[in-house]
Amino acid sequence: MKYSSGLITAVFFLILSWSVLISANAEIITAPVPGPSPLEKEKNQLGTYRCWVKVPDHWTNASGRDLWVESVTFTIEKLAESHELWINGKKIGSAGKLSEEKFASGFKGTHRYKVPPGLLVKGHWNEIYIRNFSLSGKSGFLGSAPSIQGYFLECVFSGNWEFIGPGETIEPGKSVPQKPARATFEKFLEANRVLSEAKELMPGTSLSPEKSFEMMETDEDLKLDQVLTEPEISQPTQLSFDSRGRLWVAQYRQ
Repeated sequence: MKYSSGLITAVFFLILSWSVLISANAEIITAPVPGPSPLEKEKNQLGTYRCWVKVPDHWTNASGRDLWVESVTFTIEKLAESHELWINGKKIGSAGKLSEEKFASGFKGTHRYKVPPGLLVKGHWNEIYIRNFSLSGKSGFLGSAPSIQGYFLECVFSGNWEFIGPGETIEPGKSVPQKPARATFEKFLEANRVLSEAKELMPGTSLSPEKSFEMMETDEDLKLDQVLTEPEISQPTQLSFDSRGRLWVAQYRQ
């Protein structure tokens, strides 16, 4: 059976309209942060917290290596049990695993993520999107509220967030120029978290020098060799060649 191109186009746009309608009508409620999530007593559930923040203008200047832009971080503490953090549609980091099959808890410790320079948009409401998975039935922000902080200022996201239940279709989004109807934050105070030490160091993923070397890609006419690596050298502070072509490395071991 053959169908006309006009009919196929009409069916396509009808399906697209249905998809948009389903997304627009997804059940979104408000949930207090900090506090247990609406799925607190349910096991094996994936929920999503969402809010928007308008940051200081000097955090959004992506030209050059500006101190204000480079020092922006996002802190999450005691979010049961595992989570993913997205800002303006970009995944910033995660703790634990968000599935029953490969579950790993990210509840323990303080997680501090660096916000990439240029990601925050000047004058816009930047979307904060946090996926939260619980295997035990205990979920939500059970410690303090999350926060975004720079070199001098911070905003603590204590208040009502939007909460999207499991099975919904809303994906991480971009920043928006107009202020959303709810779950917005714009009050910044003098930072006191950015200088505090994490209760437990949570190092990110790292590779050995050998594995890092294997993953490097170069042009065909360039050859690489590993001459000196950890643990022989640690925290190099200066590299320079002398008149005989020898490389001298200064290091500072703590």
